[in-house]
Amino acid sequence: MAEAEGSTNQGVGGEGGRMAKRLARPGENLGGGLPGTGSRACAFLAAGRVLTIGMAMVGLSCGPPAATGTLAPSRPWQDSLGEVFDDGFDFVAPLRSIVGTPWFDDYGTQLERRLDESDVVAVVSLRSIVPPVDRGFGAVDVVVVEPLAGGVERGAILHLDVAAGSAAAARIADERARIEATGRFVAYVRLYADELGATRTHWHLSPDDPDLVNTIRRATHPPAPP
Repeated sequence: MAEAEGSTNQGVGGEGGRMAKRLARPGENLGGGLPGTGSRACAFLAAGRVLTIGMAMVGLSCGPPAATGTLAPSRPWQDSLGEVFDDGFDFVAPLRSIVGTPWFDDYGTQLERRLDESDVVAVVSLRSIVPPVDRGFGAVDVVVVEPLAGGVERGAILHLDVAAGSAAAARIADERARIEATGRFVAYVRLYADELGATRTHWHLSPDDPDLVNTIRRATHPPAPP
């Protein structure tokens, strides 16, 4: 059983669309499952398009910011974004395991906002975890396996900031073995400028799951109209 997680504008979700206004209930067919499944489907409704989910029976940094390459913040950081860019992990996998549970709608709402507000969305592979020390920053170091949205290339290394003394740092310490065992994630990354103007990151990682990745592809790269 999966473990659930405890401003709409022009983000990578495109069109400023709502990612999860409604999620279908099990048995409600909204356009079929993933290609080749011949299955029932649940769905996210995004910007007027139904996105189906098939239901088939870093280096340590005590001062300088973690590297973000040529990426730069696209919009000012808002404190409310910490609800979805919590510098943390969830372990909801497979996504279909929460259909019909109280967490399904909540997950869709969070996914919607992450896609609207992310600067980068990508499938990534865990490279290393460097714990923070004293009052500095550590990092979760990941390699981009598949870019899904934003200005990042396959093979790029992203250093995701972890602040010393934060709840994120404590959770990473507690769950490091589980994080390393999972290995591959979907990364949602929001960039921001610190008080010195340096680029830093807030982020969230979800397990790499085919249903989730397919849903994000459909939201960020909708098919051309006939």
